Amino acid sequence: MIDIFILSLLTGGLAELISKAGGIQFLMEKIQKLIRGRKSAELGIAALVSLTDAAVANNTVAIIINGSIAKEVSKNIM
Repeated sequence: MIDIFILSLLTGGLAELISKAGGIQFLMEKIQKLIRGRKSAELGIAALVSLTDAAVANNTVAIIINGSIAKEVSKNIM
């Protein structure tokens, strides 16, 4: 139980540090230029999560960090 709590605490802190530093916004601006439709939006979100995963080295953290961004992109496409 304590392990899960510590992991979630560190995950939240890491996500906030990345957001404050502007890393996610920079990646999103670069990928946003390539998005034209639904399929390209799906590929863009996958690329964003993949790049974040490579930087953070934890797939779960990358998905949590990019969840709100993926929601925003999906609203803009529809």
